[in-house]
Amino acid sequence: MIAWLIEKTVKMADIHDISGRVLTPEDLQREKAVLNSGGGGGTFDGMEQRVDRLEAKMDLIDGRLRGVEINLATLSERVAHLPSKGFIVTAVVSVGAVLGSLTLFADRIGAMLGG
Repeated sequence: MIAWLIEKTVKMADIHDISGRVLTPEDLQREKAVLNSGGGGGTFDGMEQRVDRLEAKMDLIDGRLRGVEINLATLSERVAHLPSKGFIVTAVVSVGAVLGSLTLFADRIGAMLGG
Protein backbone atom coordinates (compact mmCIF):
# COMPACT_ATOMS: atom_id res chain seq x y z
CA MET A 1 0.00 0.00 0.00
CA ILE A 2 2.77 2.45 0.89
CA ALA A 3 4.66 1.68 -2.34
CA TRP A 4 1.52 2.46 -4.32
CA LEU A 5 1.07 5.76 -2.42
CA ILE A 6 4.69 6.75 -3.06
CA GLU A 7 4.34 5.94 -6.76
CA LYS A 8 1.17 8.08 -7.00
CA THR A 9 2.87 10.94 -5.16
CA VAL A 10 5.84 10.88 -7.54
CA LYS A 11 3.52 10.90 -10.56
CA MET A 12 1.59 13.83 -9.09
CA ALA A 13 4.86 15.72 -8.60
CA ASP A 14 5.74 15.46 -12.30
CA ILE A 15 5.74 18.78 -14.10
CA HIS A 16 3.23 19.03 -16.94
CA ASP A 17 2.79 21.60 -19.66
CA ILE A 18 -0.58 23.04 -20.69
CA SER A 19 -1.41 20.03 -22.87
CA GLY A 20 -0.80 17.65 -19.95
CA ARG A 21 2.48 16.28 -21.34
CA VAL A 22 5.09 15.41 -18.66
CA LEU A 23 8.11 17.67 -19.07
CA THR A 24 11.60 16.16 -18.95
CA PRO A 25 14.53 18.05 -17.38
CA GLU A 26 15.67 18.95 -20.92
CA ASP A 27 12.22 20.38 -21.65
CA LEU A 28 12.41 22.43 -18.47
CA GLN A 29 15.84 23.81 -19.44
CA ARG A 30 14.48 24.74 -22.87
CA GLU A 31 11.44 26.44 -21.30
CA LYS A 32 13.68 28.38 -18.92
CA ALA A 33 15.91 29.53 -21.78
CA VAL A 34 12.85 30.79 -23.67
CA LEU A 35 11.57 32.62 -20.60
CA ASN A 36 14.94 34.27 -20.01
CA SER A 37 15.33 35.37 -23.64
CA GLY A 38 12.67 38.10 -23.65
CA GLY A 39 14.70 40.76 -21.88
CA GLY A 40 12.62 40.50 -18.72
CA GLY A 41 15.15 38.46 -16.75
CA GLY A 42 13.01 35.37 -16.27
CA THR A 43 9.50 34.45 -15.42
CA PHE A 44 8.45 37.53 -13.43
CA ASP A 45 11.53 39.78 -13.08
CA GLY A 46 10.61 43.28 -14.17
CA MET A 47 7.10 42.16 -15.03
CA GLU A 48 5.46 44.96 -13.04
CA GLN A 49 7.38 47.67 -14.92
CA ARG A 50 6.61 46.08 -18.27
CA VAL A 51 2.91 45.79 -17.43
CA ASP A 52 2.89 49.43 -16.26
CA ARG A 53 4.40 50.54 -19.59
CA LEU A 54 1.86 48.49 -21.52
CA GLU A 55 -0.99 49.95 -19.48
CA ALA A 56 0.27 53.48 -20.09
CA LYS A 57 0.47 52.80 -23.83
CA MET A 58 -3.03 51.33 -23.80
CA ASP A 59 -4.30 54.47 -22.05
CA LEU A 60 -2.74 56.54 -24.85
CA ILE A 61 -4.31 54.34 -27.50
CA ASP A 62 -7.67 54.53 -25.70
CA GLY A 63 -7.47 58.34 -25.68
CA ARG A 64 -6.63 58.44 -29.36
CA LEU A 65 -9.49 56.10 -30.21
CA ARG A 66 -11.89 58.32 -28.30
CA GLY A 67 -10.67 61.25 -30.37
CA VAL A 68 -11.28 59.25 -33.54
CA GLU A 69 -14.77 58.38 -32.27
CA ILE A 70 -15.57 62.05 -31.72
CA ASN A 71 -14.20 63.06 -35.13
CA LEU A 72 -16.17 60.30 -36.82
CA ALA A 73 -19.38 61.40 -35.10
CA THR A 74 -18.73 65.01 -36.18
CA LEU A 75 -18.12 63.97 -39.78
CA SER A 76 -21.24 61.79 -39.79
CA GLU A 77 -23.31 64.74 -38.57
CA ARG A 78 -21.85 67.06 -41.21
CA VAL A 79 -22.41 64.55 -44.00
CA ALA A 80 -26.02 64.12 -42.88
CA HIS A 81 -26.61 67.83 -43.62
CA LEU A 82 -25.09 67.78 -47.12
CA PRO A 83 -27.54 68.01 -50.03
CA SER A 84 -28.43 64.72 -51.67
CA LYS A 85 -27.60 63.78 -55.23
CA GLY A 86 -31.26 64.13 -56.20
CA PHE A 87 -31.38 67.70 -54.89
CA ILE A 88 -28.22 68.66 -56.78
CA VAL A 89 -29.50 67.16 -60.05
CA THR A 90 -32.86 68.88 -59.62
CA ALA A 91 -31.20 72.23 -58.90
CA VAL A 92 -28.87 72.00 -61.92
CA VAL A 93 -31.69 70.99 -64.28
CA SER A 94 -33.89 73.80 -62.93
CA VAL A 95 -31.18 76.43 -63.38
CA GLY A 96 -30.52 75.11 -66.90
CA ALA A 97 -34.22 75.28 -67.74
CA VAL A 98 -34.52 78.86 -66.45
CA LEU A 99 -31.44 80.02 -68.37
CA GLY A 100 -32.59 78.22 -71.52
CA SER A 101 -36.05 79.76 -71.37
CA LEU A 102 -34.59 83.23 -70.74
CA THR A 103 -32.38 82.82 -73.78
CA LEU A 104 -35.20 81.43 -75.90
CA PHE A 105 -37.73 84.08 -74.93
CA ALA A 106 -35.33 87.02 -74.60
CA ASP A 107 -37.01 88.95 -77.46
CA ARG A 108 -40.51 88.53 -76.01
CA ILE A 109 -39.36 89.44 -72.51
CA GLY A 110 -37.64 92.56 -73.89
CA ALA A 111 -40.83 93.54 -75.74
CA MET A 112 -42.93 93.05 -72.60
CA LEU A 113 -40.59 95.23 -70.59
CA GLY A 114 -40.83 97.99 -73.15
CA GLY A 115 -37.57 97.71 -74.86
